[in-house]
Amino acid sequence: MSALYFEDLEPGFEQRSPEAYRVERDEVIEFARRWDPQPFHVDEQAAKDSIFGGIIACMPHIFAIQCILSSRLEPDVALLSGLGNEGFELLSPMRPGDRVTLARRVESRRESRSRPDGGIVKFWYELWNQDDVLLFRDLGIALIARRPQPHTTGTAVGPRS
Repeated sequence: MSALYFEDLEPGFEQRSPEAYRVERDEVIEFARRWDPQPFHVDEQAAKDSIFGGIIACMPHIFAIQCILSSRLEPDVALLSGLGNEGFELLSPMRPGDRVTLARRVESRRESRSRPDGGIVKFWYELWNQDDVLLFRDLGIALIARRPQPHTTGTAVGPRS
């Protein structure tokens, strides 16, 4: 199967990333310096003295990891467009050295009222570390293509007389 279409995505359908993403210390700091330069993301001593007790990944980095792991799922969904999400939940800190895996599960689906070629699907995205600790969760909403219908060959019609 090359892609999962709207018709394939029943509530409860789940996929898991086949390989873990290793969170590297330098990547955590570099990403945060550019996008979220809080001391507990970029400064070892400040992070050690924080409630986290060490460097942790920032929210934009965590979402980027979710995106890359999602793109590696096979088969992937026949995505037409992302439509947003219903919030991000940071449940436990993501730390350098973590090996993170993704679970993507269909929460619900409905036909699109404005796009007959697609349907609206809500997916739970969860990131888990090597100790089976749930780190992050969000409910994403996407427009997913409907399965293409085979073309039928009809009888040729000549010009009207």
